[in-house]
Amino acid sequence: MCTKYGISYLNEESHHNLDGKPKWCLDIIAVHGLNGEKFRTWTESKSQKLWLRDFLPHDITQARVMTFGYNATAAFENTKAGIRDHARTLLLALGEARNGSSARRRPLILIGHSLGGLVLKQALVIAQNESLYKQIHDSVRGVMFFGTPHQGSGLASYATILAQIPLVVGIDTHPQLLIALKKTSKDLKRLTETFREYMDRSGISVVSFYELRTLKGLMVVEKTSALLTPLDEDPTNEEQVPVNNDHRGMCQFASPEDVTYKAALSSIKRLYESGGLADVASEHHMIPHSANPHFTGRTDIRQQMSDCLIFSRQEESQQRFLLYGIGGSGKTQICLKFAQEYRKKFRSVFWIDASSTETAQESFFNIARACKLEESTDTVKTWLSTQKDWLLIFDNADDPDVDISKFFPRCPESTILITSRNPDLRQSANAGSCKVDIMNPEDAVALLLTTSAYHSCTDNTRKLGAQVVKDLGYLALAIVQAGAVIRQGICSLDGFSELYTQHKRNLLESSHSNSSSEYHSSVFTTWEISIRKIEGNTESHARLALELLRLFSFMHFDGIDKNIFQIARELAYEDEKKGYSMVGERIFADSLLFKIMPSGWDGVLWGKAVGLLAAFSLVTVESSRRISIHPLVHEWSRDRMSETERTTVWETAMVTIARSASHQSEYEDVQQRRRILPHIETLMANEEDRMFAPGPDLRERTLAAAKFMLAYTESRRVEKALNIGLKDLASKEGILDPSDQHCFTIRAHIAANTHLLGRWSEAATLQEHLIADLEASDFSTHSPDEFINMILTAILGLASNYCSQGQYQKALDTCAAGIAKYGLALDAQNLAILGLREVMVLANLGLGNVKEGLASAETIFESRKGRLGGNHPMTLVAMENLGKAYEEAGMFGRAWDTQERLLGLMRGSLGYEHPQTKSVLYRLANLPARHKLPRSRWKKALVYREEVARLLAVDFGEGSLCTVRYKAEFAIELYKARMFERALEVQEGVVRGFEELREEGLGGENLVTEKEMEREKKDLDMMRKAVKVRKVVGWLVPRKGG
Repeated sequence: MCTKYGISYLNEESHHNLDGKPKWCLDIIAVHGLNGEKFRTWTESKSQKLWLRDFLPHDITQARVMTFGYNATAAFENTKAGIRDHARTLLLALGEARNGSSARRRPLILIGHSLGGLVLKQALVIAQNESLYKQIHDSVRGVMFFGTPHQGSGLASYATILAQIPLVVGIDTHPQLLIALKKTSKDLKRLTETFREYMDRSGISVVSFYELRTLKGLMVVEKTSALLTPLDEDPTNEEQVPVNNDHRGMCQFASPEDVTYKAALSSIKRLYESGGLADVASEHHMIPHSANPHFTGRTDIRQQMSDCLIFSRQEESQQRFLLYGIGGSGKTQICLKFAQEYRKKFRSVFWIDASSTETAQESFFNIARACKLEESTDTVKTWLSTQKDWLLIFDNADDPDVDISKFFPRCPESTILITSRNPDLRQSANAGSCKVDIMNPEDAVALLLTTSAYHSCTDNTRKLGAQVVKDLGYLALAIVQAGAVIRQGICSLDGFSELYTQHKRNLLESSHSNSSSEYHSSVFTTWEISIRKIEGNTESHARLALELLRLFSFMHFDGIDKNIFQIARELAYEDEKKGYSMVGERIFADSLLFKIMPSGWDGVLWGKAVGLLAAFSLVTVESSRRISIHPLVHEWSRDRMSETERTTVWETAMVTIARSASHQSEYEDVQQRRRILPHIETLMANEEDRMFAPGPDLRERTLAAAKFMLAYTESRRVEKALNIGLKDLASKEGILDPSDQHCFTIRAHIAANTHLLGRWSEAATLQEHLIADLEASDFSTHSPDEFINMILTAILGLASNYCSQGQYQKALDTCAAGIAKYGLALDAQNLAILGLREVMVLANLGLGNVKEGLASAETIFESRKGRLGGNHPMTLVAMENLGKAYEEAGMFGRAWDTQERLLGLMRGSLGYEHPQTKSVLYRLANLPARHKLPRSRWKKALVYREEVARLLAVDFGEGSLCTVRYKAEFAIELYKARMFERALEVQEGVVRGFEELREEGLGGENLVTEKEMEREKKDLDMMRKAVKVRKVVGWLVPRKGG
């Protein structure tokens, strides 16, 4: 049944498409004016065509069209109050019509005729100030006014005219209304002024249609009154449209070919396409760099993306869109352009380097740091699942072995954009996908002329450009490179094709390129032209630029830091000043970086070299001053080298990266080793065995291997560290004497990592042999302190192994003997001595000598804190041991406070994902269960327990036996805390987990026994009863905090 007032839907047969997804992407509502009616105002009298119903839904199929009716006759008896009342009625009706998560955020276009436009203006003024209507306000894309009398100065004559002309046949003018209208023109003028201020502040788009013909000899609304912008000013947010019709007929159309209808349709489309999702306040915008300023074309792809992700998105589910295609086709640039164009549509935009699991995790850590969260992938995902209106861009998801779906946070009101060479990822793209291939010829020519800085666009210029882009296969990256070649003056536009053909022939005849594809041939050739130009420049910065490009190709392609090269060169210069010979460091001494900067680091020379590479679009310098390279440039730069050159450059990259880090244990040293780990990973992935190949330069190779091992060890990538150590030691057999210091250093690292893998007995044997060989060796060529520190460190490792195996007395005796034999002459603050005393603390605690262990733990902690600082890793180890000592001494309050403070420090310095951080979290979470602590700490520990359960699920799997068993313990702790509903929820998951383990046979032989299964089911029944009792007699079973 259709009523005279309220909202009527003109095309809402169904809310959903056949696939069940919401049908509408846009709402349009039309509001009639004084003496109007919600259907007849918009209906052409002769044809009886209601354009809002008969034309508009066919031209904009994704729009839901509505019309609003109200008692317009009495609307202005009390002008100000009447407008406000009907504006509120409209807002309430819109709120009801747009109920639901999808509808509430759907773009909205308002259309008003005559004084109905004043109702719309008043509604927007109210909505901007009242939170109840905020979502309606934020969704408005624009307003279309048909003959609305904005200027209050003309309203008095307007009222007189209205008395003579009923705007809709059969409706009489209310005489009191006309009196009120004349009396309150100042109020209406004030509304218009308020709305103009709102327009200027919000930037909302307005379309004002004004009549050109009189109605019965009278111009109902003069042009000056129908426009918001005074005639002597240029309109900014207002589109002004003249209508060759009178006041009544200006919003009535007999045919979709009507000129004014076409103008209205065009305006609606423009308003819709300029909006889509409602604008939101930007909180985070973390992208590596801006889109190329010369970005051109790709209109069809960008339109598809905006339709799927902005205008036609479905709010009920997370929207994921895939761009796939060959490398260098422009996928990343399209994403950057999308993020730039629609920045206002997302509260947060985050960029994920999805080229490997490690780089993806590091990207999530960057988000954590920016948002002040735990430095954990899972924590960031959990946080994002509680947010909305964010965009995650997963770039370079090319590796089929990397499951990027595990990085997707669960959140319906969110967007994920993926770029990949792998089309199989289409199965993850629920919002759509698009293959990014060659450019269309017109866009390709435009891109070439823009990047080459050609300002003349004659027919001849376009013809020459068309030949060039055809030669390049219409490939975006090749065209950008060609533009750089022309812009740098290597050749002119008309000479490029000949130059390109010659270089392409040379490239294809060369053995340097292992690419067989025409695509790679096209792109590589343009880079070769740039390289030849730089090679022709004999200045120092050009030579350095070429060397840097080669070195970059063996580092990770993103986040290349100048400090790596600066530290390496400065340390070598310091060594030279101290008189140290570089004879034993041939690789670095022969490098161009060393030779071209004879007086140490030269920042100006570096800047000119990197600037030259950037000028040819071979690298990108980010706002952070870090350098990134397109993955294809990265690959090409390696491929073009001869085998001999690859070896030389790889070795130079190896020693440069290694020299940028030290063996020291200061906080900044640890952080630097952490920063270079992605580059170590890339280096070792390319020619890892070169490090261990026979040949000269053993010292540099061994020192690099030791530092790389340390970096892996500190990040708890222990197996990789151990693998490097074993290969390095094997490569020295028959070359170095077993008693050589380098061999001892490698053996010490191997033993330490074997210990970290939990192979304690094997590690102890390695340490015992190492100590015996050290004591039997001749260290006459080394300083006594160097020898003593080495042997004490080996003794420390052995004692730690004994402690780990529970051989506390043996550990205590080993430490005491080591200090007595080698440490009495050393400073008490010597790090090796402090390390031995720490092991003695643990041994004493293990033996029950709590008082002695506690006193030593406090002394060692204060010593390390004073010498190294509170955040140093070794200080944190001492603090961890102090917490254990407090616990063993029964000082549980101090143990809790110490370990909680330690957890915060470790998260800040090592990160949330570091194994040492997790170890402290596990111990802290279980502390109240082991000892009787105050209720406040016991309940707080539940938060830590839940975090442990989540980490176990991430590390071992949701359905793993250790995860399920831990959750069983967690459920009981929740039950004891009277958190019955949460306990029941966890316990139901525990029972399901055990049942699945038994069904799948993953429990092995009786790992999940019948007895254990029955116990968990009994606990489940107990929790169900508790929840049921609480629901029946809530006063008897108080809730948490009750």
